[in-house]
Amino acid sequence: MSLTLCDTPNTAHCELQLPEASSNWRSDTSDRLRLGLWSAVVQALDESRLPYAILGAPHRPLDLTESDLDFVVRAADFNIVPQLLATAANSIGGYLIQAIRHETTAIYFAIARQEGEAVAFVNPDCTTDYRRRGRLWLSADELLSERARTPAGFFRPSPDVDFTYYLVKQVLKQVLTHAQWRKLTALYRSTVRPHYALSLWPPETQDEIVRALGQSKAAVFRNLVPRLSAELRRTPYRQSLPDRTSHVAAELARIAERAIHPTGLFVRITNGGLEDRLWLAYQLAHALAPAFRRTWVPQRRSSVGVWRALIASTLVVAPEETGIAYGGIRVRWELAMTPAENLQRAIAAVISHLSRRTGLRLGLREPQGFAIEPDAEVRAY
Repeated sequence: MSLTLCDTPNTAHCELQLPEASSNWRSDTSDRLRLGLWSAVVQALDESRLPYAILGAPHRPLDLTESDLDFVVRAADFNIVPQLLATAANSIGGYLIQAIRHETTAIYFAIARQEGEAVAFVNPDCTTDYRRRGRLWLSADELLSERARTPAGFFRPSPDVDFTYYLVKQVLKQVLTHAQWRKLTALYRSTVRPHYALSLWPPETQDEIVRALGQSKAAVFRNLVPRLSAELRRTPYRQSLPDRTSHVAAELARIAERAIHPTGLFVRITNGGLEDRLWLAYQLAHALAPAFRRTWVPQRRSSVGVWRALIASTLVVAPEETGIAYGGIRVRWELAMTPAENLQRAIAAVISHLSRRTGLRLGLREPQGFAIEPDAEVRAY
């Protein structure tokens, strides 16, 4: 087993793999748990009777391969969503453990459920108006206006609006994985009026997009994305100047809130040998990555670097037994336990801490249950 220390927050180099049999079992169990969480969230949205629509969703829950679950509600219903998600999670033994306001009108949530070593996540990303870096691209009214219930039982926007949302989102992010390309082409094929979305670009660019999507030429489309993004950003603003000014104030308040109450978490691994602590640090970072923007197992730490990472919603797992305390929790390696048992206990401890912190910050009416009570070996500090 090789171990690599990371100097900067990253997910790409902070993973270790368990033996194949264990990994496969955890994957199968996580898929089952994830589907249960996904269904619980959809059921809660339906039973709430709030107008909602799931954006860029699979046509059946069984097609779900990722934890992301983007959905839109009206601005008037936005503040109801955290309690609704917490209740949905608790109803099947899960926990609402994260809420990251990444835009003034959008919050990225994380719901977790653990079963032994396996842990599954669903990441509901709730928005009202769709914004990217503060700029309005689609209003909640547009996203909800022609919503329809799918055969699977949940609401989604009209095919044209859904394609518009997903195309604009991926172009602005300038990231397109293989799975995202498949979804984009599927949404394109389902549209009735594809030029409704493409009207944001000049006619000659529209023709290039149609050829790339219609002929499933992913490489051609990816080469177009930087130009598509630049052209999209040059389109006229949809907000008046007073509205944009008001949004700037709201954006500054959002940034200040993220700095005052960081959504990252610092975890220190103590006791045991260095190799044991390193193994647990990497496995914990890997297992809990969906609840954070990034993970970091640092080789060298500075107070400034860690604080910046925490503000940027990073899970920082430090294998050193001593050092500066940044707030968070301490997890002790138990010599009498197997590595798998130590990992299971560490995951439960972090989920417990995050569920409590999130419930307090969101002001949930009823405290969430805890996976494990903090004690002398697993405690907040």
